[in-house]
This record gives sequence, structure tokens and C-alpha cells, in this order.
Amino acid sequence: MIDHFIPSQGREEEIPLERYLDPMPGNVVSRYIEAYSHPGGMVLDPFCQTAVVIEEAVRKGRSALAAHFSPLNVLIARATLRLPPPEEIDAATTRLGDAPKLGASLREHITQLYATSCHRCRNPVVADHFAWDRERGLPVEKGYRCPHCEAQGDFPVDESDLETLAKIEERGVHYWYLLDRLASPGEEGRELAQSLLELYTPRNLYALVNLSMKVEALFSGSPILETLQLILLICLDTCRKLEGEGRARLRPPRSFRERNVWHAFEEAYLQLRALSSKSRLSGNVPPPTEAIVKRSIRGLASSLERESLELVITAPPPLDRPFWALSYLWTGWLLGKEETAVFKPFLRPRSLDWSWYQRGTAAAMRALTRLLRPEGRIVFILERGGLRQAERLVLAGAEVGLQLEGLFLQPCEPSTSVLLRKERASSYRLSLVKNRPPKKPPSAPRLASRMRRSALEACRKLLRERGDPLLFEWLHAAILKRWSEEDLLRQATLLEGVSLAQFAAEQMEETLKESLEEFIPLDERGEIREDEKADWNSSLWWLKEAPPPSPLGDRVEKVTCQLLQEVKGFQKVREEVYSLFPGLLTPDPGLVEEVLHSYGQGSPEAWRLRLPEAVREEMIALLLRLGEHLGFQAWAGARLPRHADVAWQEGETSYLFLIRQKVSLRDLCRWVEEGPKARHLILIPDERASLLRLRLESSPLIRKRLTESDWDFIKFGHLRSVAAQEEVDRHDLKKIVGLLPPIESAEAQLPLFP
Repeated sequence: MIDHFIPSQGREEEIPLERYLDPMPGNVVSRYIEAYSHPGGMVLDPFCQTAVVIEEAVRKGRSALAAHFSPLNVLIARATLRLPPPEEIDAATTRLGDAPKLGASLREHITQLYATSCHRCRNPVVADHFAWDRERGLPVEKGYRCPHCEAQGDFPVDESDLETLAKIEERGVHYWYLLDRLASPGEEGRELAQSLLELYTPRNLYALVNLSMKVEALFSGSPILETLQLILLICLDTCRKLEGEGRARLRPPRSFRERNVWHAFEEAYLQLRALSSKSRLSGNVPPPTEAIVKRSIRGLASSLERESLELVITAPPPLDRPFWALSYLWTGWLLGKEETAVFKPFLRPRSLDWSWYQRGTAAAMRALTRLLRPEGRIVFILERGGLRQAERLVLAGAEVGLQLEGLFLQPCEPSTSVLLRKERASSYRLSLVKNRPPKKPPSAPRLASRMRRSALEACRKLLRERGDPLLFEWLHAAILKRWSEEDLLRQATLLEGVSLAQFAAEQMEETLKESLEEFIPLDERGEIREDEKADWNSSLWWLKEAPPPSPLGDRVEKVTCQLLQEVKGFQKVREEVYSLFPGLLTPDPGLVEEVLHSYGQGSPEAWRLRLPEAVREEMIALLLRLGEHLGFQAWAGARLPRHADVAWQEGETSYLFLIRQKVSLRDLCRWVEEGPKARHLILIPDERASLLRLRLESSPLIRKRLTESDWDFIKFGHLRSVAAQEEVDRHDLKKIVGLLPPIESAEAQLPLFP
């Protein structure tokens, strides 16, 4: 059984349209398949984003099926699973480019749409892009590299550029051909289709339609058709007016870039060519492409035997209307009008909300549950999920009789760097198991009281265990997990006339209101928030009567250093560290990796503990010599104050130096509280600075104490460099103080020495 968060391992290759998808990491999928299914057992991905479940199941000796109701998702998964060899992609794209079009090759015809002249030498060039002003409705700049004079960059458009653009019909045959592929006159969706076509400039719309028509004409029925459609799909994304943004938005920005379609096509072709050269599966067990099918959950439920599945593992569809609108557009464009019907429920005027999402998810999970064997599981892997999405998945599971078995999360960024964002992303791992139905619940008031008491205990316990102020995501997860462990959520589903989501939200809100006597909300600087109307989500939460923070990061750092002495390999140590912090004790994002880089060295397969420098005597000698040179009385030895290895004194001004190979934040708090009133500087190895910056970023209370105190850091290397100078003064020392000192930054900082 998996009892901890499994972090994803980085991938070398880029998945097509990854910014819209939530692809599951192969190493995470592999671990869940191994833990929750047996060789020969059946694994299903009902909302496949990629072919990862097929790949990992085959490697583990399982049978697998992947499906999606969206033809576009199926195209991406199938086309990337078994890309043809690079030479076959080369031949197909060459044939496409050489195809005739109005007395020239298609390649030349499309390229000439972006022909211009060099602003400097006036020779003909081909623009890579044009920059448009949406309000003026015209391009204002062109970007190119001139092969004649090597001018490169963005330059103003001229009259000939506007004349070239004016020759392209905005509502030519190509436009009506494409519009009819989406919706016939008078048909539902016609108006939406017209608005979606406005996401492309007339020139790019013309070029892209000609490309897609030629692909259909030349390669219909060919095994390589899906590969070319995937190349086109990438172009449809990168050549729209919104190119360069993250998630989909349906209104173009005020200024946007119009890509050269043929250049975009060549980039997409090279991306897939690179993917095809990497072996994705062993040649001994090639899965049939039929293992990835276009099928709804209802279709899967009718085609598979009851209790035939050991594991359902998937990344659930997002609540993202703009992406579904683009999916509708691109599906009709590439695959025809018949394939767009599945998107109609997502596109109607009523807005999609989380209640709608929960109802749809519950219906899907109810059908999938019938396919699961006893004690079978549904696992959701969200790499960029949101708090509300995870919550609705858990509630939908409770509605259909699934017990939340595991809930693990890790924010995608450190807490204080994302605190004020309305939308924050986290990685979630949710596993739900078939279980016996719950007992008859108590009355609603009694159940509400139990849920509030349980939620309060869960929050209190987690804050003490992690030892640092936490984002609301953590408290939210702790509450859901505790309610599920005590079967309170499933009992709430039996209350008559009560919305589970509303009932759970009310108990969570009441818990937080009642807890304000015990908890305190903090801002990103560690200051107490006095605004009573502050959103729970925009605060960090901490205990009023808590002892000094004892951050989880201190324990992670200690354990990682110990494992570096025993375990070989970067990834092996990383995996072992995560396994030692179960439940909601997941290390902060990037922490384990930063510790490994700070303390380890070697090749990834033989990553071992770096032996610390024997520098104590050297640093003491340098500090004594520098202190005397700068006019201080400097000494080391028995007469030193507490928490000091070297002292400098000049009148009433004193400086105390500590030399440390590592610094725990708990120790740092203690030193700040116990140390005498003086300027304190801690000397640390250079490689420790990045780790300490990350640690302090996630610990606002300790960062606040350090900022308000006279404590700071100096790296060994910077002290050596100052000591090696022939001439040195106190101003030189100002430049080297801090984890990111002025010598490394162009930003001015306040003087730290008089």
C-alpha cells in the first residue's frame, strides 16, 4: 500500500499540447500499477491525456485500456504512442511540402504569404512572425533574420507588407469550408464556431486550412495520417492569436504574434521527429493501437465485464471551458463535424461550475465502480490540480460509496511565493477504494458537531507535525482525510435533502471560525492578519500557543544527509526520503532536490555525500586577521560570548561570528533568542546558501525573526576572496554579507557595517 507522496521524475521529451493537459508522470503511474494490481490484471485509464498507462502497464506485465470521450485526446495519445520512424515522417512531410498549389509547391506558396523586405538592406526575406495591434487590426512589426546583411529582430512593417495582407480574402472559400466542418447554417454552435475562427488572422487561417486540406487529400487512409494530424494540431495551437499564453483564453490579447505557419509546421515536425527517435516501449510487447479508444464512460461500462478491473488510474478532465471550446474547434477542423458532438454539453451558454463537475464526476465514478473488483481502486493523479477539483473528486467518491484511502499533496511552488494568487496549483495523489456501505448516520446537527471537532483536531495535529505555518491547501487536505478515515463524509451522503458539498463546506468554514481562538492567520511576511474578512485561502495558518517553530524541513535535511551516506544514486535517495515522510508530511517543493545538491556530489547514479571542508581553523585565522586589519579588537577562544567562534570589538560595537557546516532553522531560532545583543554573522559553505534561501522562503516566522534581528550569513568563498585582496576596507565586507549578497546582485542593499 502506498502511504506517501510520490514525486514525479522529470521527462526529457515535451508532450504535444502539454500546457492544456495534465499528463501523469510515468514513474508515479508505474508505482501505483505495481502496488494496486497483479501481473495479468486489467488497468484502465478512462480519461487518457497520454499513453502513459498503456506504456507502464505493458512494462509491468498488465493488460491495459485507455479511453477518452474527446477525439482530440485520443489522437494525441495514439499518435504519440507509436510514432513512425524518423525517415517515414521525413518522407511524408517532404511529400506534403512538394505538393502543387497554384503553380508552386505548397511549401513555397505558404512561405510567400510571409514574404517581406529587409528594413536595412531592402533584400527579400521571409518573416518569422508579425506583431499585431488588436485595436488597429493590423500588424505593426515584423520579425526576421536577414540572410544577406544578418539584420535580426523586430522592425516596423511597411506599405508592401500591408498590401500582401490585403490580397488574402477574409471570407474566402477556405473560411466557409472550415465553418461548415464545424456547424451547418442554422445549427447549434454556428455562432460559436464563427467566433472561434476569429482566433486566427486571415493569413494564418488561409495557410492552415490549405495545409489540413492537403493532408486529407494526400494521406487519407494512410498509417501516417495521425502523425500529420498531430503536427497540424500543434500548429493550430501555436499559430492562433493567443500563442505564448499558458491556459487557453478565448479573447485575444491587445497585442499578439502572428506566426509564420510553415515555420511553425517545421518546428512541430521536428518535435515529433525527435520523439519518434526515442524508444518508448520494448519491441517484445508492442501494444495494439486499439488499446486507446474513443469511448465514453457509459460506453466503457457496457463493453467491459463487471468487476473485471483491478485498478482505474487517470488524470480527470479539468473544469476548463476555454479548452473545451478549442477542442471543439480543432476536432471539427481535423476530424470533421461528426466528431464534435461530444463537446456540445460543454459549450452551451450556462456556465460550468463545481456542482456540475461533481455531478458528472460522480456519474462516471458510479459506472467505473461497477467495473472494479472488490477492494479495487480508483486513483487520480493531478500534477497541476486545484483545491476545489481535489475536493469534488473526494466528495463524488463518497457519494458513490468509495472510501478515500490515500490523499497526498505537494504545492507546485513554495507557500509564500503563491500566497496571494487566486488560483494556485498543487500536485495531488488520491486513491479511493470500494468498501462496505456506511452505517446509518446520526442526525444532521450531531454529525455536523462531530465533523467540526474532527476537523479541528486534524488541523491542530498537522500544524504541530509540520512545525511551520501552512497554506489552506494543507488544512483542507487534513480535514478531508480525517473525515474520510472516520467515515463522516459517507455518512453525510445519507442525510436527506442535504447537499454534501454545501454541508461539508459549512462544517469546514465553521471549524475555521471557531479555531480563531486557537489559530492565527498570517500574511506572507509572517505578520498576523487583522482583517477579519480576509479570505481563508490568502492566509498562512499557525497555532497561537505554539512553541518555537520546528520546521519539517530540518528533519528532511537531516534524513537526506544520513541517506547520502548509505544509498547510492540521486533518484534512489530522493525516493527513499519521500517514503520516510508519509501522509501529509510531504516535503516542500524542491526541498529534497536542493538538499541533495547542497550536500551531495557525483554522477546521478553514484550521488554520494560530499565530504565537508576542514575549514574551521582557516576561517578563524582569516577572521582574526581581517578584524585586526579593519581596526577591531579580534579574538577567539574561551572568552567568547555564547554562540560565537570569533568576536570583533570596537568600543560598544561588537560582531560575533559562527562557523557552521549546516544550519537548522530551529537552531537558528534558538540562537537569535539566546544570543547577546550584537551583530551576528554565520559563516557557511557556498553550496549551503541556495538551500537556506529556499528553507527561509517556506518559513515566514523564522524569516521574520531573522529580518528583525542582527543575524545574517557570509559564504566561505566570499570571505576568502576578501581576505585575499591586498587592500580591503569595511565597505568590501558590506558586499559579501547575505545569502544573496550585493556582490552577486545588481540591486543595492542597505549598509550592514558602519
